[in-house]
Amino acid sequence: MTRTEYQELVKFIGPKFDAMEERLTRVELSVEENRHLIQIVAESVTSLREEMAREFSAVRREMAGEFAAVRGEMAGEFAAVREEMANGFSAQTKLIHGLDARVDRWEGRSA
Repeated sequence: MTRTEYQELVKFIGPKFDAMEERLTRVELSVEENRHLIQIVAESVTSLREEMAREFSAVRREMAGEFAAVRGEMAGEFAAVREEMANGFSAQTKLIHGLDARVDRWEGRSA
């Protein structure tokens, strides 16, 4: 290759290398910017996860308290129903015994 051909080659390739170097520099800067943005997104996601975990925990505690209150209320209501039923059965038993006594007296008078 002659000196002139070499100079022409350098003139031809030189600007292309310069353009490639500029482009690589822009890519490197873009990668750094993206890395920073990705870090911000990752931190935001982590923060959101922590907040959601706290909120879910609070909801679970609240629901547990509400369920305990409902269970207590239901237990009280069932106890009241059982007592009413027991009183009703007791009254029914007394009525039946009273009726038996009346029937016995009635049968005794008729006989």
